[in-house]
Amino acid sequence: WGTFTDPWTTQPQPKCGFVVVGSEGTISSYDYESHVGVQTRSDPAIRQVPVDELKAPFRKPVEYVLHCKEHNAPFEGPLDPALCRTAQRIVDTAALSARERRTLALLP
Repeated sequence: WGTFTDPWTTQPQPKCGFVVVGSEGTISSYDYESHVGVQTRSDPAIRQVPVDELKAPFRKPVEYVLHCKEHNAPFEGPLDPALCRTAQRIVDTAALSARERRTLALLP
């Protein structure tokens, strides 16, 4: 997998982003775009839904961490330490499971 240009500065081809496919439709979210694409089984034409504009202090992780520290507020969402720990456990278990070629219970 590769891109023609640097995806940190310019949306390359192929586009960077995500497409989630479910049994009843799809959602596409490409980097730097002002909308997400929604397609459903009942309405297969791709509909563009505007994305929310992030405002300070939620635009960037460092900005958010500094805001939380300055206001003595807990980290929430993807930067919540409990969520990060759970995600790390999932990744560690998946890596070990792949190495051992067997299903494993979630590591502590």
